[in-house]
Amino acid sequence: MAMPNPGEPIGGLGGDAAGGFGALFEQTQKMQAAMIDAQRELAEARVEGSAGGGLVTATVNGGGELVDLKISPQAVDPDNTETCYHVLLGRQTLVQLGDVLRRA
Repeated sequence: MAMPNPGEPIGGLGGDAAGGFGALFEQTQKMQAAMIDAQRELAEARVEGSAGGGLVTATVNGGGELVDLKISPQAVDPDNTETCYHVLLGRQTLVQLGDVLRRA
């Protein structure tokens, strides 16, 4: 059985093994830095959606956290807080808020 020549590429890495692994390590570090940048951008992203004909507007960040919730004064009747409850917890409102969270 012939022994490999020390100057020949090993396992398709090109050059000697140490140089090939060094290049692979460098590429891995670049990919990791790119991933960190992408995660930072995602965390800073904001997605807004509304429900109830615009009576409720929610804003979430890229992590899916609710960062702002605006409720129109028209949605709230001080003498009828149950209406506000239905606007906030109504099925359509929850569906639309879920859509906002999925887009984040």
